[in-house]
Amino acid sequence: MLLNVPRPHEGFLFIYFYRRGAPSSGQHVNCNSLIYFLDSTRSALFATQTKLCCVMTDSDIVVVTGFGPFRQFLVNPSWKAAQGLKLVGLGKQTGVYIKEVPVSYKKTQQIIAEIWESLNPKFAVHLGISRGCSVVILEQTGKNCGYRDRDVCGYCPESHCCVEGGPEKLDSIVNMRVVSKKFRQAGVDVIYSRDAGRYLCDYAYYCSLYHGQRRAAFIHVPSNGSLNSAGELVPLLQALIMNMLNQLEEHSEAGETGDMQTSPNQQPTPRGDILTWQNNDSNSQR
Repeated sequence: MLLNVPRPHEGFLFIYFYRRGAPSSGQHVNCNSLIYFLDSTRSALFATQTKLCCVMTDSDIVVVTGFGPFRQFLVNPSWKAAQGLKLVGLGKQTGVYIKEVPVSYKKTQQIIAEIWESLNPKFAVHLGISRGCSVVILEQTGKNCGYRDRDVCGYCPESHCCVEGGPEKLDSIVNMRVVSKKFRQAGVDVIYSRDAGRYLCDYAYYCSLYHGQRRAAFIHVPSNGSLNSAGELVPLLQALIMNMLNQLEEHSEAGETGDMQTSPNQQPTPRGDILTWQNNDSNSQR
């Protein structure tokens, strides 16, 4: 049975129980001889290092993150979008866990690593804002090195890398070209990119690809245009993510996950029917 257990400031946490009855926050619950403690504070899973040991497996949950305040965005549109996705869901068989990520290299690295260690989701979707943009951008690649811009705390990694000694770049296991093409053919402003910008968006994406064996996606959401409204953006994001999950499931069942896309070190063959977008705007969160 799927229960929605309220958690202050964090929406709902999806927990599977084998017995009936929903526990209140902070209550000990005996579930198949295991005790699960739900801390009522915002930092239960991460800051306090409390581990969530639940009945979920990696086939049950998708993590969606959005960033915290950034420049003039006191409430980051990417976090609003993540909250919207929590409300609409991703189908009856998929739980959604959302997490706000500060625009901080250290915090981002810590939170992403703990998401994969504690929850081990089947997929993680990271959202970020792209200033001055009116389209949705699907990022294929996360880059390891080249991070020289300071975060909101004034910090920049000394090595300028996400993971010292890690691969130069990593690609999502999902073929973003295929996803973007489907939506563009339907007349939707969704484009494909292999450059997430060498800032916190790119940094978070690489860390997630690294820890999650490439089971991750990064989507840049627009700050301008009609898709900037939650009523337009959230249903589109829902459809995009469910399309990605379908692709993941299809290839997993066929045992072909290794052929879902080009390898991380292989450049894609140019195709005129796919629009590749690259943003060099230093004002972007990318």
